Amino acid sequence: MALNNTIFLILEDNALLKTTRMKPIVDAIKNRKKMTFYYVGPYKPKKNSVKKGTRVKVEAVALGLSKKGNLVMRAWVEPPSTSKKGFEKTNWRTFMLSRMKNLVIHDETFEDRKSTRLNSSHS
Repeated sequence: MALNNTIFLILEDNALLKTTRMKPIVDAIKNRKKMTFYYVGPYKPKKNSVKKGTRVKVEAVALGLSKKGNLVMRAWVEPPSTSKKGFEKTNWRTFMLSRMKNLVIHDETFEDRKSTRLNSSHS
């Protein structure tokens, strides 16, 4: 847990993560708060594009950059949230922050269950 706290201290020094839009997301990840948001799909969707729709009580665990340099969030998602591939293989999703709208941070927290989740995704 000490390493996580050190990483958050470094991240919190980053000016981008202190913006009005980013701070609630950073705080939710840090405090393990569930969030709900509307995800806007691609402007020119392809056949296998991520579907637009509401993601409900998402458990966000990390922020990072995509290969194209977009700010993204890694999160565990369960139905009734919208998904492009369904949830039969894995519930881990990556979301571009620029496509997230109507963000609501819930008081409800979640536990670190990633070891069981990662193991179950390889079954």
